Amino acid sequence: MILSVLLADDNRDWIEILATKIGQDPDFRIAAKAFDGKEALRLIELHRPDVVFLDVVMPEFDGPYVVNYIREKMPDYDPIIYILSGIGTDSIIKSLSDLNVDYYSMKPVDLGVLHAKLRELVAQRTMAAVLTKSADEKAPDLEEMISDIVCRLGILPHLKANQCACSALIYYVRYSTDFHQLTKALYPEVAKAINTTPMAVERNLRRAIYHMLQNKTELYKEIFSYYPVEFITNSEFLSIVSNYIKSKM
Repeated sequence: MILSVLLADDNRDWIEILATKIGQDPDFRIAAKAFDGKEALRLIELHRPDVVFLDVVMPEFDGPYVVNYIREKMPDYDPIIYILSGIGTDSIIKSLSDLNVDYYSMKPVDLGVLHAKLRELVAQRTMAAVLTKSADEKAPDLEEMISDIVCRLGILPHLKANQCACSALIYYVRYSTDFHQLTKALYPEVAKAINTTPMAVERNLRRAIYHMLQNKTELYKEIFSYYPVEFITNSEFLSIVSNYIKSKM
């Protein structure tokens, strides 16, 4: 899916540089450019872009005003909001945090770092949507199937490791992702879903694998019969088990 992007900054040269960088990624398209806050709001209401880049200080309306307008007046619209600014006072940072912006970065910023962060934010949003999606009619059946398989692998339901494994597998079964996003996207989103920390998610997935290797249930032997290595990484566990689940759907 190609995501639309709006760029708003009174520095026209900077907007063109940023547009060129983002436009090189085939997963994004520049939907609009604005050089003041009033025009930014008009274009946001017109295009409803998936991603909004905003400066803090702009003519007409500043960045926080634009964000507050989106939050207050457009409750059904929730874009990724990326703030770029040369101002980094504590009061501005707090106000942006209160407005729940996705990311705040000081200028100047390395364009490669900016692009990588943008892709990370998209991955986090995608994963959050998958993990919290409840409208899908298949969701209860899928969750029940995953819970049953995780238990049959010897990861018992009273263990925190069971909850972590089930939450992570729900994502892997329903959506494909690059494994390099494991620590940047999956761990934080699973942590939010089960009210823990990313480090705890990683640790509990390791514990899930430990219990599985200790118990060596019949299902473990079936799924991992071709995988003789005693040490299994988190990404290998999630990939192999999710592929098994997909084969049973």
